[in-house]
Amino acid sequence: MVACTACGATGLSAGRGFTAHLNKCKVLKEQRARGAQQLVAADAAAAEAAVAAHAAQQNIPLENLQDDNNPRALSPAAAPPSPLPPYPSGRPQRRRQPPKRFRDEPPALPSIVEPPEIPDVPAAAPEESSHLTDLDCTKSSRIDLLMTPTNPSVSTTFASRPIARLMSWFHLGSNLKSIAELDSLVDDVLLKDDLNQEHLRNFKAAWENKRMDDANGENSQDGW
Repeated sequence: MVACTACGATGLSAGRGFTAHLNKCKVLKEQRARGAQQLVAADAAAAEAAVAAHAAQQNIPLENLQDDNNPRALSPAAAPPSPLPPYPSGRPQRRRQPPKRFRDEPPALPSIVEPPEIPDVPAAAPEESSHLTDLDCTKSSRIDLLMTPTNPSVSTTFASRPIARLMSWFHLGSNLKSIAELDSLVDDVLLKDDLNQEHLRNFKAAWENKRMDDANGENSQDGW
């Protein structure tokens, strides 16, 4: 004969009779329910302690942990899981989960990056006031550009501005000119005593070539 330690009942037969009494004993069920509540409270206290420890490690005030606008608030993935309710018998449940190779865990949250500073957009386009005439790159314009007073290489490289113009004429345009032809232009044309600038005011090479062709045509009719 055995006795129940929960309700104090005596005269219980060992074996199935005692097991049947334990399943029906209200005092034992209340004790088991109180024990389960204590386990749940202990698990909740442990979870709160873990949250407080995480907040202290991250320097986050406890009142900001539930703030949805705070990016440093404890995320659901970082919060400890809530304990499972116990079985009716009072025994705690085991938390079952699949093997690690079958888990689909989300990646870690990206770090907070400050947005880049966007420079101010210019109020006007730099090429808005440009015209086609400004982009002209003919031979005469390139020579004039080289001879501008703002170009310091003219006064330091050549002995005079006429010599600079000659060298510009020689190097710009066709590459069929030779140094001997440039020397001949200076000696045989520009340095002659009968050179007069007025004779060259309206000079056009095409017109002078036409006059030469016309003269050659008349001479060929005479048997030349």
